[in-house]
Amino acid sequence: MNQHCRLGLLGLGKWARRAYLPNLALMDDVQLVAVSTRTDANRAAAAEWLGPNTAVLPDWRELLKRSDLDGVIVATAPESHCEIAASALDCGLPVLCEKPLALTLDECDRLLEAERQSLAFLQVGLEFRHAPVLCQAKKWVAEGRLGQVTQVWCSIFRDKRDSPRRQPERWVENGGVFVEFLCHYFDMLTALSGGVPERVSGVAGQALRSGAWDHGWLNIEYDSGALGHVGYSLLCPRDAERLELGVAGDRAVLEIMLGQGRLVLQAHDGDRLDWQAPPVDHPSEPYPGSFEQLRHFIGCLRTGEPSPINGVVGRQMLSLGYGAERAVRAQRSVALR
Repeated sequence: MNQHCRLGLLGLGKWARRAYLPNLALMDDVQLVAVSTRTDANRAAAAEWLGPNTAVLPDWRELLKRSDLDGVIVATAPESHCEIAASALDCGLPVLCEKPLALTLDECDRLLEAERQSLAFLQVGLEFRHAPVLCQAKKWVAEGRLGQVTQVWCSIFRDKRDSPRRQPERWVENGGVFVEFLCHYFDMLTALSGGVPERVSGVAGQALRSGAWDHGWLNIEYDSGALGHVGYSLLCPRDAERLELGVAGDRAVLEIMLGQGRLVLQAHDGDRLDWQAPPVDHPSEPYPGSFEQLRHFIGCLRTGEPSPINGVVGRQMLSLGYGAERAVRAQRSVALR
């Protein structure tokens, strides 16, 4: 690999402009060789933002034909993720693909087959997984500081009552709240549980006119014996928005403050341990782990080692999202495919 890691970015929508372009601009060892976007307005804007050293293309297929790429980032509309990521893998290009990897499990299975047949690797975009505070929490769990994990939980309170971006409506179009929104929280709980999700149950309601399940409570059963609990509401006043995340074991309980980068471990014997993420020289924008996720992908490109946050992880989250939808509609516990 050259001194600079040469990347292509497919898609220049709001998420690409918020999560990828600003963070890539902070990296001296990365060269954004080419971008693709369908709209004339985005292409004109990209030419102005990125300058003459980045090719701006109208079709993602043109980008994948280039011979000067070390890897690509797929940040297009969700319905195109599977086709584009599979095509990139067929070209031998490592892929960082935004979630969801596909809009059906059958599509996702075809993408995983493309990953198996390729010499390249697939990483799914789940940025919270890379936040330093979550990495430290996982380390403590793996070291056995909590003992056997029995429960993992999170509560998410957000204000989406009058979203200017029509987020609840768009989530319905792209797999629903469980697939598009809660997948990030499912992934954090799964990473901390030490297990694989096997069953899900729950209740949810619709108070908005978006068609989305905008509040509810879900329960996840893991093959490790741990239980997961996710409570959420999109109806919370903005001033009261919050996220609560924790892990319970038979020796200790861990509270994770994702936004503050802080951990508090309280052992059953009375011992207490506080941890604060060290300061960094880059912003955590737009969410904790966004910058580190890119560094992880680039690190995998340089070493040639595939990312552990791979297609299997992406499929698990898709299966859990659609399983939660089935469970809520059927009002019973369902096994995950």
